[in-house]
Amino acid sequence: MTKPNATASRRGSRGRVAVIMKQPIFLTDRKFFAPLHGLRGIAVLYVVVSHLGNGGLFLLPIPHDAIGKIGVWIFFALSAFLLTTHLCRDIESASSRVCTLLQYIIHRFFRIYPLYIIALIFHIIFGDISKKQLFGHLLLTQGRGELWAIPVEFQYYFIIPAIAISSLYLKKMHVCVLLVIALGAVLFYGTEQPASVFSNELNAFPKLAPFLLGSILALLHTSLQSRGSSFLIPLTCLMGLLVTTILYRCLAKGYLQDVFAPWLSMAIGASIVGLMYAILQSNSIGSLFAARPLVFLGEISFSVYLLHMFVIRAVVSRGHGLPGGIGAWISLSLCILCASISYWTIERIGIRTGRIIGQKLQSCFSPASTHNN
Repeated sequence: MTKPNATASRRGSRGRVAVIMKQPIFLTDRKFFAPLHGLRGIAVLYVVVSHLGNGGLFLLPIPHDAIGKIGVWIFFALSAFLLTTHLCRDIESASSRVCTLLQYIIHRFFRIYPLYIIALIFHIIFGDISKKQLFGHLLLTQGRGELWAIPVEFQYYFIIPAIAISSLYLKKMHVCVLLVIALGAVLFYGTEQPASVFSNELNAFPKLAPFLLGSILALLHTSLQSRGSSFLIPLTCLMGLLVTTILYRCLAKGYLQDVFAPWLSMAIGASIVGLMYAILQSNSIGSLFAARPLVFLGEISFSVYLLHMFVIRAVVSRGHGLPGGIGAWISLSLCILCASISYWTIERIGIRTGRIIGQKLQSCFSPASTHNN
């Protein structure tokens, strides 16, 4: 990455930067957006520290067990926002919408399945699932332990194209109204089946709140007015996330009744989406989440998510005599190391393969463009 060379270049570009920064980031730049990756890094930390606490390994002298679902809800909201944003833009400008939808499916498959298959093989080796159960996991009809989130997220992958196509024929505000109605249905279902909201069941419907809120933000964020450098929204949302984390832990521990689950799910989703909005609109807030360690964790977060339980179980089973704090920090360090290797040797290859296939598919649908290029 090159740095600005001189003050003159800053002056020359200041006007252009001012124009760009008045618009939401995704309106002008589809590339890697560091602050949202930083938020993804926080999400995976939620999951890992929760499972460390569940195993009796504590990084800090405060309880941090039974909070992992907060991290998963952040993943859900981020995925919905990013994928809805990108697909809406791609399908609107595409010469072939069929090609765009096929590319979307191919990219999702090669983003998830290469590492997912490796993780399933490890689960078979360690005796967590049988070979018969392997096919259920590959078809996303089963989800052992932490793997439950993969089938749930995949179910929403099939809803996003419907949202994108609807936005072509309806005003985005009208699509948002439909999504708000869907949110109401999710809330009503949750009040009838509150235990299903935060369960590891593969029924995605009671867990749709963060997804739908993420998609609503994707449709509206380009038209929402920026509030400048105000810290009111991010501070409110950060406090909301902290309070809902505490409340969720109370719910998971049985201190709070399940009847509050659907309302808590909605509150968690609203706090996350509000924080995402603040990140998109404010450079000062975005810079906090763009800290390099958080961004790096966000980049390797999928590997961390799929591999961390193997590391934690190994440390718990073989680390007898280690103080809980030392064992926790060893586990976290090993998780990051293993995930880094996995990201560079498996994930990136899968991502690159998906892009190559998508590009070849595009050339098949628009052969004239290959001659122009």
